[in-house]
Amino acid sequence: MKSKIILVLICFLSVQVHSQDWSQWRGPNRDGVISASEVPKEWPEKLERVWQIEIGEGHSSPVIFDNKIFVFSRQNEKEVITCVNPTNGKTIWQQSYPVPYTMHQAAYGHGKGPKSTPIASQNAVITLGISGILSCYNTENGKLNWQNKFADEFKSAAPVYGAAMSPLISDGLMIIHVGGHSDGALIAAEVQTGKVKWKWTGDGPSYASPMITTFAGTRQVVNFSEEHIIGIDFKTGELLWRVPFKTPWLVSCATPLLVDNDLILTGYDQGMMRLKVDKKGETWSTEKVWEKPNFGNYMNTPVLFSDLVVTFADRNKGQYGILDAGTGEIYWRSKGRQASNAALIRAGELLLSLQTDGRFIISRPSKNGLEIVKEYTVADSPTWAHPVIFDKKILIKDKTTLGLWSLE
Repeated sequence: MKSKIILVLICFLSVQVHSQDWSQWRGPNRDGVISASEVPKEWPEKLERVWQIEIGEGHSSPVIFDNKIFVFSRQNEKEVITCVNPTNGKTIWQQSYPVPYTMHQAAYGHGKGPKSTPIASQNAVITLGISGILSCYNTENGKLNWQNKFADEFKSAAPVYGAAMSPLISDGLMIIHVGGHSDGALIAAEVQTGKVKWKWTGDGPSYASPMITTFAGTRQVVNFSEEHIIGIDFKTGELLWRVPFKTPWLVSCATPLLVDNDLILTGYDQGMMRLKVDKKGETWSTEKVWEKPNFGNYMNTPVLFSDLVVTFADRNKGQYGILDAGTGEIYWRSKGRQASNAALIRAGELLLSLQTDGRFIISRPSKNGLEIVKEYTVADSPTWAHPVIFDKKILIKDKTTLGLWSLE
């Protein structure tokens, strides 16, 4: 009996630790969805800030793994990875390297980065800098495991507006699209060594982050390149299918969204579409199920609520929208001029939205719109970084600081 109790306790503690991990871009499953248990049943009248620290500039989102926060930022002319204690905001370790960088004038207002969100797994946290420097650090002590600058492999080591895609890890492999305009490679590399297992060189990188899914029994990496949406065999790196998807200035930013084994795709001035991917015999095929040319996103990735797609479009200076996932019918649009962008999270039946103006909005989506539950102000400088929610708390990265707020 005693051994059974101990076993149950160990399993319970394992679940508790795992539930706190937000180790990658857009959450535990890379889809902007978390358990309803991570947020309170009753929202307080105001949020209390637990701590706040100066951490540096950049749009890179913090991640949390193994009860440690990792945040990637710029301090003067250095890119800095900092490991932070979530209890008190104290630095556990910090590493940096020099990165002088001149931002393209069209994106000057977004600063010198970094923009890519790190990913943590086992004893490795991986960062991609604004100029394309890919680094892997030991999560316990910050020791640099390996680094690759790609300076000799491509005409440019980063896209025109700076590297922004966030790495993915699966089965001991890291997936990332490196290089620059018209010259790059989607690669799978060993996490612990950086050794490349395969690479696909058919197009340069864009700014969106990859995902992994299975179509017709084949596990594959799905990602936006500069001019396409592509499916790459996870085992071999072989191109399985691709569909033209070219935005003005080649700035595809939104992560693909999986809906009932189809893809929801959106991009700047490209609208939104649902794409079916299938295989007949040995031939891969793609088909547009529906398309909404005039209602797309720039930097925001939508979230799925059963048969509803909730999104934040770039139309009218920032506008929330709710669409039917099956037909593409637009049920509702908010008024315009909401914000420059909004990071969206689903927690049970609730939508959690962090706008770039520092407003954190909790609402309940339906075909009729968003029913506001609560609204808070959590920053007084721009909040482009995606928030992280764990254990009924929220991490907010604004222009130069990282803060932890209690949601209870």
